[in-house]
Amino acid sequence: MGRSNVKSKKPNLSNYAIFILTHKRPTQQITIATLKKAGYTGDLYLLCDTDDPTLKEYKKLYGDAVKTFDKSKYVKKFDLMTNDVKFNAVVYARNAVYDV
Repeated sequence: MGRSNVKSKKPNLSNYAIFILTHKRPTQQITIATLKKAGYTGDLYLLCDTDDPTLKEYKKLYGDAVKTFDKSKYVKKFDLMTNDVKFNAVVYARNAVYDV
């Protein structure tokens, strides 16, 4: 088989933003460093829940790039398929990102 004649186009990143779902790691944002090293220059946001005890530090370090959501509102909207209500699941942030 020969090479494909299809030429790939570089994506237009001006219409995109990256959301990093994070909790209690304001000084350990490896994803941000990796994206910058790879040359990413688009919009970047950190999504934190309002109960995060390090939220003030996130806001101090990242300013307007920090977006928040109320986890308690998403607990009622999503079934983890367990008998317990668990708050330590990233699924709430994954669902909240669509509303941010």
